[in-house]
Amino acid sequence: KPEKERSKRMILYHATAERNLADIREQGIKGNYDGVYLADSAELATSFIFLRGETRVIVFEIDVPDNLVQESFDHNEQWFKTQLQLDTCRCFTYPHDIPVENLHKVSLWER
Repeated sequence: KPEKERSKRMILYHATAERNLADIREQGIKGNYDGVYLADSAELATSFIFLRGETRVIVFEIDVPDNLVQESFDHNEQWFKTQLQLDTCRCFTYPHDIPVENLHKVSLWER
């Protein structure tokens, strides 16, 4: 792809419980009323799922058009940065389902 076209996409991360992997590989990621939740790092994305008590978390690296991504402020960024010892805690929403072809670098994280 030409550099100009690549610059219009963002690489973000989506995490989910391992039990959702088969459905996502078949159907992509389905959003809820807010869209699909994304984070600026795999560490941050997994943290939200680990906080729910999950012990095996799947993380997808996702590329999406940057003009459709909105920063989300539905969490306390400072609290998460302190608790998770992260330098950044930026989260985003994407208003559409994410098709399988936009999912990259699937990885399993365990706690």
